[in-house]
Amino acid sequence: MTRYFKWFVDGKPADPSYLAADCAALCSGRCTARHAPYCTTIAEESAPPGEWQPRVGGSLTLRTPLGFHYLGYHILTTRQVPTRCGTELIEVEAKDIERGDFLGFICSTWREIKRFRWTQEDVVAYAKWCAEDAAGAHAADWTPTAVLSRAIDRADVRGCIDAIFRGISNVFQSKADAAAWAGAADALAAEDAAEAAAHAREAAIATDAITAVRAAAGAAACAANAAHRASGVMHYHRGDDVRAGAIASLRIYDYAHAKQQKWIEDRIGESLEG
Repeated sequence: MTRYFKWFVDGKPADPSYLAADCAALCSGRCTARHAPYCTTIAEESAPPGEWQPRVGGSLTLRTPLGFHYLGYHILTTRQVPTRCGTELIEVEAKDIERGDFLGFICSTWREIKRFRWTQEDVVAYAKWCAEDAAGAHAADWTPTAVLSRAIDRADVRGCIDAIFRGISNVFQSKADAAAWAGAADALAAEDAAEAAAHAREAAIATDAITAVRAAAGAAACAANAAHRASGVMHYHRGDDVRAGAIASLRIYDYAHAKQQKWIEDRIGESLEG
């Protein structure tokens, strides 16, 4: 069974949810009919633990001239938890769940069913670990043989295929091209590692929770990016093999987020899996 979660910062959702609003009241009637259906307001999400949030009626997805707009409450799957951050992590029960935007899934209502041990001290520790992980990704051996060995250790069949594909790609590359690609990947990963370290320092000296949380989320993103760039996967899939490249790239991010998830689970002392 899929489990869903939310991050909070000092009692408020880290990622605000939105509800449809009365356009005339919100805009004092000055907006045009073209914009009228798309007015929104931030949801309160303040129901006590165990009680359902006010239900969102109607469709949770609106198509606008600027693209899709998602109404309702934001929630996260287990694998999405490490991509965000907060001072409080809770598990929720949700209804009418739909795939939303890059922030996660959306639902019509939710209620808190469990709260984990997680504080601002954990946020700072997470940011520091993510910076160390980014540095480790930059320094790691990403040759096809090393990647294959790690995939075998994890019993990752698709990862093994990716590693073999890399090895084949190397055969058709000139030494100059291979050196250039490796140099570019190393430089980009170094930038991510340095940025992650800066985020960790910012989290450590933050005087408020919001700043610490944003810094930790930034460090987590940099750690995942460092693994992706250091791997050089973007350089191994070119030309007509765009789909294979996209899949391989996503697998690198999955690999990075899985490590982040495990760190969070170790910190709270329990699994987030269903």
